[in-house]
Amino acid sequence: RKNFPLIFAGRFVVHSKNLRPPRGRIALCINAGSSFGSGSHESTRGCLLAFDSLVGKVSVQRALDLGSGSGILAIAIAKLWCHPRKGNVKVLAVDNDSNAIASTISAVKENAVSDRVRAILSEGFTTEEVGYRGSYDLICANILAQPLKDMASDIVQNLSPNGTAVLSGLLAEQEDEINNVFKKLGLINSDLFKIGEWSTLVFTR
Repeated sequence: RKNFPLIFAGRFVVHSKNLRPPRGRIALCINAGSSFGSGSHESTRGCLLAFDSLVGKVSVQRALDLGSGSGILAIAIAKLWCHPRKGNVKVLAVDNDSNAIASTISAVKENAVSDRVRAILSEGFTTEEVGYRGSYDLICANILAQPLKDMASDIVQNLSPNGTAVLSGLLAEQEDEINNVFKKLGLINSDLFKIGEWSTLVFTR
């Protein structure tokens, strides 16, 4: 943990408790020893860059982090779309691993966004509370290609009319396959963030 470096992605900086983040950045404090994502993976950084690019372009009042892991992406959404006058975004963080949910809850408290992020245990959209159709302005899923394909219809059905989906955990060679699946469901690939061998896709209606 002492050797865990600062990780930069757009306006975000990911840090452990040991390190003080530089001023002028959106700080995300994440346990460096977390097995559920410390922010160092290319797919996570791709999502953070995608979020940063969406500010000022999309309005986000309700968001879903599908496969929350450490909670880093849910926390990033909560901090990025923070509107004291207009009302803060409400983020639902979902994972099918109880240990991941515990990790998310801990990180949410550490980052002081408990009023904006709620974490629940669910196998994708199977829980009624998660599958509240048409209600999410932003859905983020940093998982793998096959689960994304399996849940593609649910992701699209749960997006608001002007919703945005940020999908990651993909190797570059899987881009076309995921693009085709979501294109058939009516979404448009509006952006791409590629870091090394990993890709993050942004879709809109």
